[in-house]
Amino acid sequence: MAAYLQNIQFKKFTIRSACGSGITAEMGQDIKGILAFDITESIFSPTFNVSAKLIATEGIFSDLKLHGTERATIELVHSSLDESLIFEDLIITNMRLDDTTSTGSIFTIVLHSEDLIKNEKSRLSKRYDNTINSSVHVTSILENNITTKYDLDDGDIETTANTDGFYGNYWTPYRAIYWLARRALSGSMSKDGGGTHRAGFLFWQTKTGYRFKSIDTIMSKGVTERYSGDTGGKEKLVYSQNEVIDPETISENYSIFHPTFEKDNDVVSQMRTSRFGEDRVYVNLHSLYTTKRGDDMLSETNVSDSQDSLGDEDDLCMEFDIRNVPSRPTVMVVADGTMRKDGSIDNTGNGEFNPHKVVSQSRMRYQSLLSKSLKITTPMNLQIESGDVIEVNIIKSSLGTDDYVSGQYIVKDLRHTYSLIDGGTVECLTVMRLTRDWHGKKSNATGSMDLSVGYDAFTESYTA
Repeated sequence: MAAYLQNIQFKKFTIRSACGSGITAEMGQDIKGILAFDITESIFSPTFNVSAKLIATEGIFSDLKLHGTERATIELVHSSLDESLIFEDLIITNMRLDDTTSTGSIFTIVLHSEDLIKNEKSRLSKRYDNTINSSVHVTSILENNITTKYDLDDGDIETTANTDGFYGNYWTPYRAIYWLARRALSGSMSKDGGGTHRAGFLFWQTKTGYRFKSIDTIMSKGVTERYSGDTGGKEKLVYSQNEVIDPETISENYSIFHPTFEKDNDVVSQMRTSRFGEDRVYVNLHSLYTTKRGDDMLSETNVSDSQDSLGDEDDLCMEFDIRNVPSRPTVMVVADGTMRKDGSIDNTGNGEFNPHKVVSQSRMRYQSLLSKSLKITTPMNLQIESGDVIEVNIIKSSLGTDDYVSGQYIVKDLRHTYSLIDGGTVECLTVMRLTRDWHGKKSNATGSMDLSVGYDAFTESYTA
């Protein structure tokens, strides 16, 4: 049976009052049904969220007395999982009453992890030593200021090559981590043997925990392997578009429905947002020290050879040097977070860290990753998380797989969605927005599907 017809089974859904330990609402009693359920993640969001549309027999305000800040525990099972997925102590941060009748109420709740509330009420006030690695600060903030319950594995918090420091400035923890992410350099080696151009860290949260990784490290690891509920082992995440499905020979769990290219090289917009480099000048208000124009000038050509990519074809070839000359001049006031007292803007002692130059490098890296966007829908796979690298095979008319647009992509954001539609039919889908920097199929994956897609003249359709 196709995964999109395999219903999520909710084994537990309880909501507890914020003012006591008793159960305010429980599935099977006050909660009579679940009409929709979504899990949403993004590599540009420090928290994931869960939303649910529920049916209750009681008045949600007057009887259940739901007003927000209640805690919810959810346990569900699905064929893509080898064990139950459990959310404990999610906080209701938003809710609305959709409809009410004489027999009950339909309402929607939005839930986040408790860490989001802790972030809003916590402020950083101490001095963070500029001789300590950025990644150490990230771990310290999550453990001591967020007091997170999620495990912070070494593989999830990538070790940075550079040290960095700052004053707390009463920033929220998440804001401080994003500040560090923009200035961090990866400790992994680049193609030319140096780490200088491996800038551009991402900080995000999936349903299983926090991630702090550089874009290059994510790309260099290639296609992600995840447990497969069908085979009982790990498989690389490889998805293929098929317009004719034969359940006896093809695993529908790895099929693509409705691929849509949302964005592909908006060149003028990219020139305005530093995709091809910046020519920055910095002014230190305390010392009036000003960098010379050109000191921190960076272009995409300067750094691209030392970075990883998800494609193997350069997609910009123009007679004028759009990639060689920075297209965005910028003048910035220095807020010297490295705490140097002489007003200089050079390295901090490790030989290759210029914090203000790295900000430009990071901006270029973020923009290169966002230059292309592909949206796909697949049967639900709760193993997939934002930040995974998957391989997709897109049909090219009657010629089989289109190697130019197919290949490896980073899962920028996703939504695992369960919905009960008309007639009692259930749909369980995963909707993903995929991004990458270059075109071309750079593939060495052997996943669950190794298909040759072609055109069948007899049936006048695409077959596998």
